[in-house]
Amino acid sequence: DSVDGLKEKEVFIGSTGAGSETDMYPRLTNKLIGTKMNVIPGYEGGSQVMVALEAKEVGGAARTWTAWASRKDLLDNNTIKPVLVYANSRLSALPDVPILGELVENPDDKKIVELMGSTGTLGYGLGVPPGVPAEYLTALRKAFDDMIADEAYIKDATDSGLILDSPLSGDEAAAFVEQVLSTSPELVERAKKLVAVE
Repeated sequence: DSVDGLKEKEVFIGSTGAGSETDMYPRLTNKLIGTKMNVIPGYEGGSQVMVALEAKEVGGAARTWTAWASRKDLLDNNTIKPVLVYANSRLSALPDVPILGELVENPDDKKIVELMGSTGTLGYGLGVPPGVPAEYLTALRKAFDDMIADEAYIKDATDSGLILDSPLSGDEAAAFVEQVLSTSPELVERAKKLVAVE
């Protein structure tokens, strides 16, 4: 029930297979901070991993917070306990749960964690193809920024069960993408090796 516990005791982690976040994140964590997660691939999807977790066939899983939050009953009855977040900042819903980047000391390893966690930071973004005129892009970004600040939108999204955790503005998202894309080829290759199935 803690990161330290994951370092001391082998825990079976359900996974949908090599290349999935359910597989890569535990493997990365094992290599970078010395946890003992034994990844069990082969589940057809996240719902099957949840069934295995409830049946105590596995002891954990790496899933999106949206997926976990949809099973509030498992959180409330302590069937599951969040112990680590794979993102580039802490989640407002889990302020006391560390992110992997906080537990990694080597600067290159921190860059790899940022690279691997970039999908969580970007979430479901909106994009346009290259060559869109600058004035259109400016108008679209302003419309998006206005939308995510709109009280009616926030209420509607919250009532629908969406998690609005510090959405990035268009400029912030573009800057973050540029930062991630500037990761050196050497670090990208090292990241691939860290998450590879051995």
